[in-house]
Amino acid sequence: MMKRVILLLTCTLLMSLTFTTSGPLEVVELDADDKKNFDPDVVKERVDKMVSPVAAGDCKHDEKPPKPATKISKINRSLLFSNFKKLAGDPIALEQALCFFNKYKGSVIKNQDYIVIQDYTKPSNQKRFYLVNLKTSKIQVMASNHAMGGNNGAPWNYENAIPTNFSNKSGSYLGSSGFYISQERAPSSENWGWKMYLKGLQDGINNNARSRAIIFHPGYMKSQKKLAVFKGIASSDDKNPDLKMDRFQRSNWGCISVYPGYAEYVYNKMKGAGLFYNYTLNEKDYGKSYCPTADAL
Repeated sequence: MMKRVILLLTCTLLMSLTFTTSGPLEVVELDADDKKNFDPDVVKERVDKMVSPVAAGDCKHDEKPPKPATKISKINRSLLFSNFKKLAGDPIALEQALCFFNKYKGSVIKNQDYIVIQDYTKPSNQKRFYLVNLKTSKIQVMASNHAMGGNNGAPWNYENAIPTNFSNKSGSYLGSSGFYISQERAPSSENWGWKMYLKGLQDGINNNARSRAIIFHPGYMKSQKKLAVFKGIASSDDKNPDLKMDRFQRSNWGCISVYPGYAEYVYNKMKGAGLFYNYTLNEKDYGKSYCPTADAL
């Protein structure tokens, strides 16, 4: 801009001089006014006025102002892990989930604001369904139930409240481990009223989830409108988060569910190809570097 103004001013001054083109150029003695026009201080003063904010506002030219740089939000890993640990989250689970998320965000995983980690290494009388806000690093945790093959007549005690058996087979009535993405919502004739389909992303581990009707739904029992998952939620914003439940959650047939009063909230955060991770003792044994391939797309 400065160079253009100086050039314009110089040209204007040169054009104000009269030359004779019919013969050799004549050296002409400049008078006082002409000399003043070429005085460096005078030129600088004129240029400063021309490029001042007032003058620039009146200036019309083809140049467009540069666009502001797009602000790219990054995951605050330090705060995220700190908040996760505050809620008794296993850092191995979070490390694995973030690796998988970063690997497939934008392509397979469309929802880049939230992920869910369901920690099946914990008993059901502990809050273990982690809703992770990747933008703010805030985390909420609530209770969830799990599938035990229809319970198989096993006594309801602490030992079998931690699921150890998972399956990808139809008719097993067991949940599947690993990574999923959320799909469409649909009405349900069951007692929970609605459901959100889930797509398993790992071949041989959970790729049959959709055909097996492994879904996310409000935590009512299938046979009757009776609570299967009970009220209780904690947040990383809490000074002293309460992570215990006063009872175990009831078993289901393989689905993922939370207290009905929280289900709609979770759905709104996780809809649109959001990442769900069922973290089990098997995944824990693989260590923090475990980052599988989504081979069931």
